[in-house]
Amino acid sequence: MHTIRKIMDEKEVAEYVELVDELQKERIGNSNNLIEIKQMLVKNKGLDEGNLQYLTELDIQLDVKLNKSSVKVTDKDNDEKGKKASWKDKNVDLELLTQKMVDFFNADGFSEIRHEISTDKTEYIIQAKKTGVLRTLSSTRKVITIQINGSPNDFHVSVGTGEWGKGVGMAVAVTGVIGLVGLGFNAVFREKVWNIIKSSVVSLENTFGKSTETSKTDTPLEILKKRLALGEITIDEFNELKGML
Repeated sequence: MHTIRKIMDEKEVAEYVELVDELQKERIGNSNNLIEIKQMLVKNKGLDEGNLQYLTELDIQLDVKLNKSSVKVTDKDNDEKGKKASWKDKNVDLELLTQKMVDFFNADGFSEIRHEISTDKTEYIIQAKKTGVLRTLSSTRKVITIQINGSPNDFHVSVGTGEWGKGVGMAVAVTGVIGLVGLGFNAVFREKVWNIIKSSVVSLENTFGKSTETSKTDTPLEILKKRLALGEITIDEFNELKGML
């Protein structure tokens, strides 16, 4: 029997429970093992290294399955594993798109967020990370990274990981999903990120060149209210995240 290696905070426990629930729903992994892991999470607020590795492996399988069943945003130039997507002829203000992603991470309780824009405004980087023992163990500098490249009418977005602080002008490692569970970036959350990106692109269509007043982004509180209305978060999660703003 494994011993508990590290204790998680409440947010981490909730993220792992969400992952286990999704794995059970998609029938990925051993049902009895998942039940035991969920009980361990609820009772002990932690997991041993073996179970963490097991969930990471199942998370990769879940990621592949979710992306195979998701609708492509374009007929071409769309990465087969859902890590990249391209848009053309949308006239999207990419600075506003960047800000929408910053607001999303703020509303979701990420403790540190940074963004950077190249001088020629053809590359935009958003990075976000959470605190917590297991996230620190996963990597001291690896963080969730969104990279936007191109122009308002021809751009692509990549989602993955990168080294904290390395953005514009540096190679961002959008390298798949191994080890990302501990960063609060499981397959369920990745799907949520892509949904936000897609909906943001739609809402920002034909905003480039317009005044900031007519194309301003939602505030973190407005984003929280929308997520509550869509059923993405519970009222308890809403109140908790609202208190962090």
